[in-house]
Amino acid sequence: MTSFRFLLLTAAAVLCGFTAPQLNGADYGPINILPLQSSGVGGGYTSHGYYEVQLRITNRNTRAHRVELSNELPSHNRYSTHLRQTKTRVEVPAETSVLVRLLQPPVSMSGGGECFVSIDGFRQKNSVSPVFDGSHAAHPYYVKNQAVIFVSQGVPADTRDLIQKEYKPPPAEAPPWTEAGQEGATETAAPTPVYSGITGRPEREVFSRLSSVPVSEWSDSFLFYTRFDCVALTAKEYSELETGKPAVLSAIRKYTELGGLLCIVVDDENNHNWKAPQEWTVETYNHNGNMYRAGFGDIYILGTLKGNESRINPFRETVLKKREDLSARISEQTLLSSLPVIAHYGIPTKLILVLIFLFAFIIGPLNVFVLHYWKRRIWLLWTVPLLSFIACVTVLGASLVQEGLLFQSSSVSFTVLNQRSGEALTTGYAGYYSTFTPEALAFSMDTEVSLCDKSLQTSYSDNPLSLRYELRSGNQLFTNGWIQARIPAYFYLRKAQSQRKERLNFDFSGDEATAVNGFGADIRRLTVRSPEGQLYEAEHLRAGQKVTLKKLGSSPHKPSVSETTGKRLEAYQRLSRTATPTVYSPDYLSAGSYFAEMDSWNPFLEPGLEKLKPFKNSTVVLGKF
Repeated sequence: MTSFRFLLLTAAAVLCGFTAPQLNGADYGPINILPLQSSGVGGGYTSHGYYEVQLRITNRNTRAHRVELSNELPSHNRYSTHLRQTKTRVEVPAETSVLVRLLQPPVSMSGGGECFVSIDGFRQKNSVSPVFDGSHAAHPYYVKNQAVIFVSQGVPADTRDLIQKEYKPPPAEAPPWTEAGQEGATETAAPTPVYSGITGRPEREVFSRLSSVPVSEWSDSFLFYTRFDCVALTAKEYSELETGKPAVLSAIRKYTELGGLLCIVVDDENNHNWKAPQEWTVETYNHNGNMYRAGFGDIYILGTLKGNESRINPFRETVLKKREDLSARISEQTLLSSLPVIAHYGIPTKLILVLIFLFAFIIGPLNVFVLHYWKRRIWLLWTVPLLSFIACVTVLGASLVQEGLLFQSSSVSFTVLNQRSGEALTTGYAGYYSTFTPEALAFSMDTEVSLCDKSLQTSYSDNPLSLRYELRSGNQLFTNGWIQARIPAYFYLRKAQSQRKERLNFDFSGDEATAVNGFGADIRRLTVRSPEGQLYEAEHLRAGQKVTLKKLGSSPHKPSVSETTGKRLEAYQRLSRTATPTVYSPDYLSAGSYFAEMDSWNPFLEPGLEKLKPFKNSTVVLGKF
């Protein structure tokens, strides 16, 4: 009887999904969930970008199931802004395996949390572990001068080791006929590293994170790579991705073009067969034969280091410089003044104080006097609560009448558009203000969203936020906490898209040059350099309008590709560090390009919230046709 009861309990546990996680994943009845290790192993903390975890869900049943994964912290952090929950939901067809991802935005989830599973709306008893390691975005201050490189398995081990070690030339030996301290003796001292008084380690460090899977199994989402300061792979692996995994290569390209650093390891730095993509070749520059530019990012060609170890230091400096660029964010306090989202902050204190004193007089002395006169003092039991309720509704109504029901936004952004390929690279800041807390802030999976909050730069905050994040229907949803009622919230946005249809159409064949605005937004000023190098200008182009371009005289200076690329990178860095909009200069425009300035929301960025009212927007599009 005991054995029979044991068998029944075991079968019930399997059917109810209470089995414990196994080495090959966790079984929940017909559902198996297997976490995949793809983020790599190695040292160094990451403090910007997204942390991604991939999981494979297998449905062995003959009907579809809805599976929800929710990674949650067990307790509330009362001292700093943190991510309380990140979750995703997927419909798994019958007898099918699907690959899903959990994402952690650049907000600390200290401890990593615990990943719970819900199947068809019923939460299972056992969780999936491990998922997040808890170190991402946990130490933004302590690791400000520490960079992390994501390295493929194809990069030689000795190269990985050298990347983490600063090259120190051996001391020069003194000639045999001289002694140390005498004239003619030479001595080269190794550079002294600068150590941090907080961590007890060198402040300027470069760590490598070795991928645990081959490049063919890397993520096809560019958000996965955003937390790394550099991505390194061999020229052979790059070629394999071109032919076998174009989606993975597209994600790496987006990461690079949005300001990242891509390192291509070759056998010979100056004589290699790796070729940059055509879109990069046209707008790139060559620096000492080992560096290219692509969009806002860079490509570093790293040759064999054996016997040439001194070349490792320039590469390390490039990675550390990229770390500074990717980590540069403006605090919300600075953005409050440089990018306001409302004319006046605060609540109408004078009006509220007047109403409070008025109702205090009505509820107190006047109410008692009237009821005493009517000989109905027992009515105080219901008149005081009623008048108090009326007072609260009146104060709230007066506040709403004075301020209104607001959903306002301000933004400053910069977009580089290649009309030939349809690729658009966008970066900028967006601020939001809402009278009531909105349900969710929504962005596509092509957008990297970083919260600009002062508590993210320190380990303590007077007003910490407990945030929740969700992936739903191919969109990122920033739910409760990201935007609070009557409190401005700012975000740094980066977006890479392909096959965009927005474009400006030009005609230089006739006696007059014309342009048609196909952006779907009004353009305040348009400056164009024709394929022949002539400058033209037009103002106040409404969406869909066709205008005649005004010639701006002769063009004595035709900037080279390297000059325009340098100006574009300068505008990107100035915007990310100071939130200053790009100011037009003819040096931006090579032949066949234009500069469009708009006072509206950027058409290449989703607004995040519906029914937004623009308050202050500055959008610049640098396009090539």
